[in-house]
Amino acid sequence: MENEIFLKQFYKRKEKVLKLYQAQSPVYNPFLESKIILNSDGFHHLQFSARRPRNKREQLLKFNLLPLALDVIRKAGTLQEYRKCLMEFGEKKRWFKSHKNC
Repeated sequence: MENEIFLKQFYKRKEKVLKLYQAQSPVYNPFLESKIILNSDGFHHLQFSARRPRNKREQLLKFNLLPLALDVIRKAGTLQEYRKCLMEFGEKKRWFKSHKNC
């Protein structure tokens, strides 16, 4: 019974957030001095991590934080952190590994 209530709340919230997400026109970010486009890849990221589905509680947390995240994008005027690392990319079949900065 508890699980059914949670699932109803989850799917209701997911639908509401999806409508909010889709209704966003490009969001201007002062630091980047450009508009951020919210596409289906971004919403997919709320639901999946490393090509695996996030658990429902984690997804619900991300859904609940989305309005705050949009507000941060609109107001962010400074860079707080910068990371530089190497990431593998390209086909795994190759005998060598390619890297790019991330």
